Order: sequence, then C-alpha cells, then structure tokens
Amino acid sequence: MLKKIPARIIRRNLSQFLGIIFLVFLATFTYLTFSFLVRNIKANYKEFVDKYNQERFHFFTQKPVDISELERKYGLTIQQHFVFDFENGKKTVRFFDVAKNINKPYFEAGGAPKRGEISLDYSFCSENGIRVGDYFEVNGKKFRVASYVYLPNYVYIIRSDQDILPDHKNFGIGVMNFEDMKAINAQFPYYYYSAKGGPNNLRDLQAELGKKYGLLGFLEKEEDLRIVTTELKMKSAEPMTYTLTVILLAVSSFLLFLVLNRTINSMHYEIGTLYALGFSGKEIAQAMYRFPLLIWVLGSIPGFLAGYFTSKPFIEWYLTYFSIPMIKHFTSTSDLLVSMLLPGIFMLIATYIALSRLLRQSVVEIIRGESLKQFGKVVRFKFADRFSFKRRLMFKHALMHFSRELLVVFGIAFSTFLLLYVVVAQTAFEKLITKTYGDDYKYEYVYYFNRIHTDNPFGQAERFNTAPFAYGKDKVKIQIFGIEKNTQLINLKDLNGNKLKVEGFIITKSLADKLEVGVGDIIRLENKLDGKEYDLKITEIASIYAGNNGYLPLEDFNRIFGYPKGAHIGLFSIKKLNIPKQELASYLDKQYLIEVLKSSIDVMKQTIQVMALVSFLFALSIVYVLASLTISENRKPIALFKIFGYKNREISSIFLGFNNYSFLVGFVLGIPAYSYFISYIYKQLIKQVDFAIEMRTGIQEGLISFLLLLLVFFISKWLSLRKIYKISAAEILKEQMD
Repeated sequence: MLKKIPARIIRRNLSQFLGIIFLVFLATFTYLTFSFLVRNIKANYKEFVDKYNQERFHFFTQKPVDISELERKYGLTIQQHFVFDFENGKKTVRFFDVAKNINKPYFEAGGAPKRGEISLDYSFCSENGIRVGDYFEVNGKKFRVASYVYLPNYVYIIRSDQDILPDHKNFGIGVMNFEDMKAINAQFPYYYYSAKGGPNNLRDLQAELGKKYGLLGFLEKEEDLRIVTTELKMKSAEPMTYTLTVILLAVSSFLLFLVLNRTINSMHYEIGTLYALGFSGKEIAQAMYRFPLLIWVLGSIPGFLAGYFTSKPFIEWYLTYFSIPMIKHFTSTSDLLVSMLLPGIFMLIATYIALSRLLRQSVVEIIRGESLKQFGKVVRFKFADRFSFKRRLMFKHALMHFSRELLVVFGIAFSTFLLLYVVVAQTAFEKLITKTYGDDYKYEYVYYFNRIHTDNPFGQAERFNTAPFAYGKDKVKIQIFGIEKNTQLINLKDLNGNKLKVEGFIITKSLADKLEVGVGDIIRLENKLDGKEYDLKITEIASIYAGNNGYLPLEDFNRIFGYPKGAHIGLFSIKKLNIPKQELASYLDKQYLIEVLKSSIDVMKQTIQVMALVSFLFALSIVYVLASLTISENRKPIALFKIFGYKNREISSIFLGFNNYSFLVGFVLGIPAYSYFISYIYKQLIKQVDFAIEMRTGIQEGLISFLLLLLVFFISKWLSLRKIYKISAAEILKEQMD
C-alpha cells in the first residue's frame, strides 16, 4: 500500500510533476551530450595535432629561405609547403603537397594519393556530392579522389584571414603530389613555410626574414583562426555545459522540494492514519523517497538514452564542422555515471529537506497538522492594508510564498538571457552584412600582391598597405591599414554617423571596446613582421563593429613603418581587375564573403530555433508548475471565492497575479545578465582572434525576446485558468463534509 502512494500522487498531480521530469530529462541529456562532445573533440584534436605534428607558426616570403641555416641558428624544424589555389567558378580548392614533417595530412576512407590521385577534405566533398573513387578535374586534368584528408593547420577551414565563417560548399582543401603540381603547371605565388620549436621570442627571426627574404606574413598558431577557433570553442563549451546542467538540476530540485513540501503538508491526516495502522516513521519515509526515484527514472533514463544514442552522430557532425578526424570514439564511464547519478543526488537532497521537518514531529503533531498551523501564523502584512481587497490578498499570498516568486524571477531571467543571446546573434550577423559589408566597405574586391609595389597601373583602384601588430600582454592581434586620404571605398564614420577624414590613427569600435581605449589614448604596438614597437595616438573611433582594425593615411603608414613612398601591398576595387595570378598572394571577393555569411545565418537559424525552444520550455515549466502548485494547495479558498461570486479571472489575479510583477522583474534582470556575459566574452575570449561582432542588445532584440516570453506567460496563464475552471465548489464542499 505504501509503495503505491507516490505513483498515485504523481498521476493525480501530473501537471506539477511533468515539468520537473522534463527539466531532469533536459539536464541529463544536456550533460551527457555535451560532455561527450567536449571530451571527444579534445581527445581527437589532441591526438591529431600531436601525432601529425601541428605547426608552431608559419610564414610567407618573397624569396626562398635557407632552411638549414635557420634551423641551425634558431633551433627550428622547418617544412616548406607548395600551395596553389584551383578555382572553378565560385568554388576554390587550396591544394598542398604531401608534407613529410610538419602539418602531416591524415587520410580517411583511403590512403595517401599516388600519381594521378588527390585527396579532398570531407566537408567539401559532402557539400558537393563528391565521394572517394570519383574523378575531379584540376587545370584540365582528371584526378581520382583517393581519400578524404585532414590537415592539422586547417582545423577550421576558411579561405583567408578576413573570413569569419567557413563555406564548405565553395571552399575546401586538398592534397596532391608535387610531381602532379608541376605537371599541371601550378603557380606558387609565394614561398610558404611552417615551423616548430625555436626560442620563446621570435622577434629576431622575424627581423631576419624581413631583411633577407622579404617577409610577407608571419602567423603564430595562437593567432591563427584556422587553429585557435577550435580551442576557443572547447574552452567555452565545457564550463557552459556544467553551468547549464547545474542550473537545470538546481531549478528542478527546488521545484520538487516545493511540490513535496506542499504534498506532505496536505497529507498530515493520511500520514497520521498510517502511523495509527502500525507503520513506522522509517517505512513512511522510505515510501516518500519513491518520489525522487520515480522522477529520476522517468526523467534521467530517457535523457540518458537520448543523449547516448544521439551523441555519436552529433560528435561526428561537429568534428566535420571543424575538420577534425574521428580517430577514436571516446566513451567516458565517469560521464555516464555522472549523467545518471547527479540528477538522482539532487532529487534525494531536495526530498530529504522536504521530509526533515515531518520526521522530527511526533505522531500527535502530524495528525493535528502542527506544521500547517505554524505556517499559518505568518500571514499578517500590515503594509498591504492600504490596497484594495483583491490586491491585498494577492500581495499577502505572494509574500507567504516568496521563494516561489524568486524562482519565477530566476527562471524568466535565465530564459531572457538565452533568448537574447540567440536573437542578438542572428541580428548581429544580419547587421554585419548590411552595415559593415554594405555601408562601411564599398569595395567589391581586395587584391593582395606577393611583393610590395610602388606603381599603380590600375588607376580606378585604391592602393593600401597593411601590417599585423600585437598589443599588450595578451598579444591582441591588430591589423593596421594605410589607405588613401580621399578614399571612397572605406566609409569611416564616427559614433554619431558623421563621415571621418582619414587623418591620424583611426580604430574600429570593436577594437576600442576590446582594448578599453578611447580618443586621445596612446597605445604601444609591436609589429609582427619586424618586432619593432611603435606608439600611436588614437585620433578617432569609427563605428565599425567587425575587425580589430586601425587606419592611417597611406603616406603616414609608409613613413612611420619604414616603407618607400607610394608603397602598397594591395588594391581595393569596385571592378574585377585583370591581375596575373602569379603576382597575387591572395584576393577577396566581397560578394563571396556575404554569401558565406548568409548561408551561415541559415545554418545558425536551426541552432537558434533549438535554443529558443529550450528557453521557451524552461520558462513554461517553471511558471506552470508553480502556478499549478498554487492552485492545488488553494482549491478550498478558490471554491469559496466562487461561492462568493468571484469570476475565474478575478480568482486567478488574486492567487497568481503577483507573477506578473515577477515576470517583469525577471525580464529586466535578464538584460544585465546577458550584457555582463557578453562583456566577459569580449574581454576573455575574443581577444585571441582578429574579429568581433556587435552583440549588444537593441530595442528590436529586446522586444522580440519580451514577446516570446510573454507568449510563454500567456500560455501558462491559460493553462492555469483552465485548472481554476475545473475546480467545482460543490465537490469541495462535499469533500469537506466527508
């Protein structure tokens, strides 16, 4: 008989317990899925980069370097790579030769390519319907696809350093034998080397490369988006997983405590009767502990199974997004046990706290309902006497259950945080396209030469020079451009929307926020090409929210950094220029970048929809479970109000009306919580990469989030109102008589 009580109560109050079960399911599923994801990415990434010898840095030069001399002088291991881009319409494949020492390729579904064969990255093949064994034409010659390839220096496959997101449909990487490269007359526009080892400070090496060999670019792996993006994702995913899991379990446990506390307090006659029938307190307590057991079984086991069976395909999809091979699938016994046992521990603690007061009482106190009497004493709040009768009851009821209102506030605040994050992320990318790449950058093409030019035969194009710099202890990467004073293709405006003249040192707003600097500040920068330091005074801040960029007049740039008069490394152009490929290090098509961003937004929308659904259900579970609990424990007063002639909506406002205020407080608190989180991201994570996206909340994003949460609130109100409708005054009176 005792064993059946918890199951019977859960069935009778299913709406209250269903929300708790869902939160437990969500917590188990979230922890198992993301802990497996993080563990597998970290393990496979580490094995991949260690075994296949990921570079410490790479560099480009105009002339071939003396490898043996540099290796001996600086204690380095240097590998020369032969690289060329094959373009076919909008699609580009960057081919590498088969490296022997550093950045060695990993081959999947086949071996290393032989003569007449190539290997392509899996994501590019998947997006374009290419399989192992198919033929792929390069420069008029057909090559058999021998395998899929992964490179440890292209873990995050982007075409150029200016790209933010990968476009696997239009850009991929491949490996080809050097003999085949020569046979198809591949052009190598620069000399490309990767290296490992060497001294901690590479300044002398950079200076020598610049002086002797014409250094075009030098990039350490800590600054390389193709490498560091994966590490940043892993760094942020792990604490987020644990935080989200603990929040879900803490909320579900507190809800269980409230529901059980209410259930136990309402069962004092039944529990007293059980004592009278001869059951001991220990037996009754054991029966009550079936509540957490049932909730754990109904929530954790389905969450465990769902997480376990979806984790492997989810991990494989995520690894392909980052182009990491699935060398091994790691199943952690500790993660399995934690995902199963942690919810049970939280539930047991909540149940123990709810039962503790009952277990301390005598049989007589339980039968008399002493706990209810003590609780009933705290009902007088004199300050509420000034309000109307209905409002006075609403305030008193809310203050008597203040912890519940705090939980509503927390639930809405957390849901606001999640919704703002996903809504702002989508609008931020849309703004990036329309403002930055539409209004701010007027060019259509950017061309980077493989050597410095002083003459410009393309009069319609604007010259620019550029160099990479580092700032501060964190070595924040900054790209400074020297541009034409009368530029028409870089539209710089101040924060008030006024056009800026290219005079002095102008930095983007995203960089100013990241460095926490303003107009008039002097910042000391280290040139990444020659190691020299320069002090530059900020004269203006441009309202550009993408890129860690600074701008100087071209003449000032060349004078300050020691370039000859008129020197430039590239051109901005509205029209496509007929420049021989052998003269170019790289080029950027703005429309290509915009298409990548648009396609990424489409993919992002799926993630946004899932996160929005989770926040929606999270808020609904909390608000509805607490409302349902309030209605259940006030069935008799509600019936009396019906007898007195009060309408259902009036009754709802009396017992649940304070939720309106809790909802508004939660939403208002959720906004600074989101702002603090974004501030943390800016300061701690994005400093390591050379782009930033404006993720601040605007009126539009706040309104969208508010309306979505308001929908949650109205659904909860409607469901609660239905429960009030179902309460019959006649049945309650009959129960009283019985």
